[in-house]
Amino acid sequence: MILPLLLISSFVPNPICGKIIDHSDGLPICNALVYSGRDSVYTNPDGSFQLNTSNEKVFVEALGFKTKELTNSLSGVTVYLEPLLPVSVVCKKKK
Repeated sequence: MILPLLLISSFVPNPICGKIIDHSDGLPICNALVYSGRDSVYTNPDGSFQLNTSNEKVFVEALGFKTKELTNSLSGVTVYLEPLLPVSVVCKKKK
């Protein structure tokens, strides 16, 4: 009788909530994508989010920042995203 309860509890979504912050200036990142499998949300203007998922791995993506992986066991977490380094491209004319 305990086994069916264990199987059911492993599929119950766990809410993970927190705030996404720019590591370089400490400002919140609005519209960052927080996802895990088919479950996803975008952060609010203050960088906050709440995602209900039963998956273990959670990812955070935002334009201009490195993707970060979290574990679903964290809640009330502040995540600092690292900005991508600028890359310069030099175009030379053919002679």
